[in-house]
Amino acid sequence: MVRWSGRPLAVYVIEVLVYDRRLRGAQRPPTRFPVDRWLRGPVYRLSPLDCSIPQEVEDPSQVTLRQAELLYKADTYGYRPLRFDGAPIEVPDIPDEEKFYNMHEAFHTAREGVVEMWSDFADSEDKWTCFSEMERTFRPSALETNIANVWATDEWFGNQRLAGPDSFLITLCTKIPEKLGVDDAMLRPFLCGLTLNEALQRRRLFIVDLEILDGLQAIPGSEICAPVALFFLNGSEDLVPVAIQLHQNKGPDNPVFLPSDDVCLWVTAKMFYNCSEAQHHHLWLLAVPLLLLESLTVAVHRALSPSHPVFRLLAPYLHRRLEGANLARRHLLTAAGWLDRCGQLTPDSRRQLIARILERWRLDRDGVVPRQVAARGVADPSVLPHYPYRDDATALHAAIERYVRTSLRAVYDDERRLDGDWELFQWRRELGNTEQAGGCRINGVRGDCIVGFYRLDEVVDVVTAIISTCSVGHAAASRSAFAQYSLPANYPLRLLGRPPRSKELLPDMLSTMVSLVSGPRAARETAALARLLTSMSPNVVREYSSRHLWLPAAVEAEEEMWEEMKGVAEEGDKRNAEARFPYRCLTASCDELMYEGMWS
Repeated sequence: MVRWSGRPLAVYVIEVLVYDRRLRGAQRPPTRFPVDRWLRGPVYRLSPLDCSIPQEVEDPSQVTLRQAELLYKADTYGYRPLRFDGAPIEVPDIPDEEKFYNMHEAFHTAREGVVEMWSDFADSEDKWTCFSEMERTFRPSALETNIANVWATDEWFGNQRLAGPDSFLITLCTKIPEKLGVDDAMLRPFLCGLTLNEALQRRRLFIVDLEILDGLQAIPGSEICAPVALFFLNGSEDLVPVAIQLHQNKGPDNPVFLPSDDVCLWVTAKMFYNCSEAQHHHLWLLAVPLLLLESLTVAVHRALSPSHPVFRLLAPYLHRRLEGANLARRHLLTAAGWLDRCGQLTPDSRRQLIARILERWRLDRDGVVPRQVAARGVADPSVLPHYPYRDDATALHAAIERYVRTSLRAVYDDERRLDGDWELFQWRRELGNTEQAGGCRINGVRGDCIVGFYRLDEVVDVVTAIISTCSVGHAAASRSAFAQYSLPANYPLRLLGRPPRSKELLPDMLSTMVSLVSGPRAARETAALARLLTSMSPNVVREYSSRHLWLPAAVEAEEEMWEEMKGVAEEGDKRNAEARFPYRCLTASCDELMYEGMWS
């Protein structure tokens, strides 16, 4: 029993270790009492390993304390009314127990690092004079191909769909959409001797449709596209673009650009496509790993005791989510924020895009890597042989699933124990209920808001999807951000001027292309933002320093998971040693070389 008479929030206790003084050396293992909470009450009765479901707590005083703790958290972790239609739930204020780290320092560090790197252009509003000037300014990451040498090539453009920041969009094309203005005669020169129907039947065509951007507004002097791009897997197993239509509806003022077009026109089309994808990427990264997981974190704190096994499983992955989401919302989503200085969309359109992303995102599909890639038709390596995101993410997700299943089976060895777990039931309700019903409205949560979870498989599925999104999904979307965005023409977050509406060449097409790219100051802001996003990304295959779940079966399963993840990283390194374009976002090499992450 621990007595504490200090003021609230005076001390945060991670754990208490009790040693038997009669034993020595290796024979003297401690008895571990995990606490992982602020001490507020006058008396705490600690239990070894402190992992229990509510209906099995026998001590009446502990039942009372557990209920009081949840009431306190329900009040502290409140829900703020929606800021805009489709917005996720958020906390009104960051609770004191979440303020472990001053994340504002990270913004200053990111900006100072890029300003120093681009000191010659730090205050320049001038335009770039040529692409070579951008390439000289760019400092390649030690982790990536020297992008300055390849950014304009079709092979690199295709690789960005497989190993870039938004690598979960590429989809097998089984039928040419009616809105895409292509036919067999137009595409046959780029299909290695195949007809269009043969390429479709042999599963060699792939598509990305950014229809989600349709109707959004850009800042004055520019335009946002909602492009459709068609890709072909050639004889060298490179994915290359064969058609880009920059707007949704085909027509005379919406041409389909082809590799046979003038090189400047073709590269311009690729730049506008990448600019559109960059808007989606930035706001997906804000919407899902930050804002949506903030809602989920609040639900975990409100419904589950820190002694609950599901809370202990999730705690290391939800650490600092609230502060990170709050900071991102203040600096990225508001008017006059960071994206106003370097992005393409207006503040209102940014909010609309976040709402669209969250409306379509489902935990049981998009949070489960094997289902996500299968839904896009690209799970089979024989269809898309070189897809490093799929290979690494699928293997890591499987390792997480085995860890979660083993850990929860140690608690719910009899599925009837799910029926009486009212904390788990309340958590399931808060995840799926609408805002009006006191929930956070996350789509695709298995189970039922009325009954809760029917089977252990459903709990495993939900917990695995959350951990995978926090770690694998977040890292895949953010770790390459700095390398991709730092060269302004490679993955532009802002292009000035209008996209081409015809294939008519201007007198000085190359100078026109250069003038599209925002100047050094905006490029510096983009690079600083990308550096921050990269530094905030989690280390997937490195063990978390804080373990909350100490059940012997869970500890053993966690150690097996880390070993399995290290094996995935080693296989990735072997692949990268021979790859033309290495992919290290989810491997050990990335953890060794990437900027030290604040969430690592």
